[in-house]
Amino acid sequence: MVEARLGRGNRWHQRFRFAAKRRTRGETMTSGRRSRVKPPPPSEGPTAAVDITKLDPQRRKELFLLCRRKLTSEEMEDRLHAIDNLCRLQRKDTTKYLLPLLHDPEPEVRLRTAQALSLFLGRSVIPYFDALLDDPAPEVRKAAIEMIATLARDEETARILFRGLKDPIEEIRVEAARVLGRFPREIVLDPLQEALGDEASAVRLTALQAIKTLGRA
Repeated sequence: MVEARLGRGNRWHQRFRFAAKRRTRGETMTSGRRSRVKPPPPSEGPTAAVDITKLDPQRRKELFLLCRRKLTSEEMEDRLHAIDNLCRLQRKDTTKYLLPLLHDPEPEVRLRTAQALSLFLGRSVIPYFDALLDDPAPEVRKAAIEMIATLARDEETARILFRGLKDPIEEIRVEAARVLGRFPREIVLDPLQEALGDEASAVRLTALQAIKTLGRA
């Protein structure tokens, strides 16, 4: 059975379990500290032991149905496993099953889902990512800013990222200012100039550096 092959000995799995145990509700992100939620690319996640290329069509179908069920599992690891394997299966009808997980109670799952959706939908996923900038977990908001900036550099995308410049967490404002430096000057200059008046010196410095590099990325 395919289900028997969903092992839990992978190093990524152990890292996620440890991080989940350490995380406490209400934890905030401080400048200079790494985000604790750093999911691997879906192609390197905790179900890497399942070699999709060696499965015949019937087994691939079984795996798809299994993953759909696991998306609603009470176990966070099961949901992460399912997202990874759905990415490898690359079925076009996958996105409708992943979208609800953008509201999963666990930050790890929300981030992994966002990564997966970006693979399936490309820049058309950006409207769905807009809500991630209101995510209760600072690490999710920060990661969303980077993902959004990677997908597109147009005016609509920039307007979404401007919200990051007003985030209450300094590190997130720094990230927003940094990625906006990749956008066309005429789109982002005014908001970056406003960020020069931020109360945090790190934000002011990043905004200044971004202004100097506008149009070079």
